[in-house]
Amino acid sequence: MPIIRCSRCISGLLLTVLLLTALSGAPSTPAQMSLALLGDFTLRTGLAQQQAGPRKYLIKPLNLGTNTEIRARATRNLQVRVTDENDRPVPDAPVLFFLGSLIANGTSGAGTLAGQTTFKVLTNSQGVAEVNFTANNAAGSLAKIKAQVEGTDAIWERAFNITNSPVDLQELSDEAFDALNEARQNPSAFAAKMEAALKTDAAVEETARFLRNMAQQTNHKFALLKREVGLDQSAREHALEHAKNPSVSHRGSSADCSSVKDWVRCRIERYGTVDGYYGENIWYWADRKAHTGTDAVMGWVIDRDSAIRYHRKTLFDSAVLTALKDNATGFNAEYVKVGFGCAFDETTGNLTIVLVIADEYTSKPNATGK
Repeated sequence: MPIIRCSRCISGLLLTVLLLTALSGAPSTPAQMSLALLGDFTLRTGLAQQQAGPRKYLIKPLNLGTNTEIRARATRNLQVRVTDENDRPVPDAPVLFFLGSLIANGTSGAGTLAGQTTFKVLTNSQGVAEVNFTANNAAGSLAKIKAQVEGTDAIWERAFNITNSPVDLQELSDEAFDALNEARQNPSAFAAKMEAALKTDAAVEETARFLRNMAQQTNHKFALLKREVGLDQSAREHALEHAKNPSVSHRGSSADCSSVKDWVRCRIERYGTVDGYYGENIWYWADRKAHTGTDAVMGWVIDRDSAIRYHRKTLFDSAVLTALKDNATGFNAEYVKVGFGCAFDETTGNLTIVLVIADEYTSKPNATGK
């Protein structure tokens, strides 16, 4: 049976329609019917795409967290992900990175994007585009970085302050997160690491015993903590204030908070909803030297300045503390969510890290960060 191909122009598009017919009037074969259906599908798909209009893209940060500082002369890898309206990654999308920067005296030049002020790259198979930003050496600079899917209105932008912080603040919070999970998941190994890093004294010995005893409580397994963007934002907000003035302690300057419980709750509920137990720890250094997230977690676990080790108890589930006859708080928390925020203040020289932990917490939809 012959196949007759008929071409026609519909809405300015040349569409080929396969018409199957028997010149003798006999019925079409299955193979011919398949070709006819394919032609009809192609026609309908073309029309649908024409009517749907241009594809819509979304662009979101991947690895930037909540910190908006970058150390002078440091290089930070910036990653964004491009998705469609159904949150599916878009590969091979052209992304333009732009650098609009000002330094303190109003002249340009806060840094470069891969050695340039603009940089173009295609997204990979996961829809990710990345570029390295290198800051200049002038603290007080403000780098405004924008990423845009070329030819679309999909845009992401953020301003970064160039600081003289002794450490990368995002790396500091990420390391603290990893160290806390290690202390919860493998307390014996964390005890050994602590003993190797610190000069042994009564407090370190007591902490090592606590961790090893906790490791033997096999009837309770700690959940692997997950970073929660709303808690990150709450911790970051308070770290900024605390670095300027450590005397605010857990209080902060919010007028709508009247007690320790309210101080923490009113901050975390700006960025989400809490239902259950939550806690906050703060650690800071005033020596303008480099420190690590592990240093902070070890400090909280040892908790030298608290007779009941309140900072330590904030980090671990109540079931284990009760089993160890060490649950002086009376809490009944099983933590699964955590946030970290860090800040360095150029004037005071204070480097602050804040942890917020919760068992039930949901970030607001517009929360952004790690």
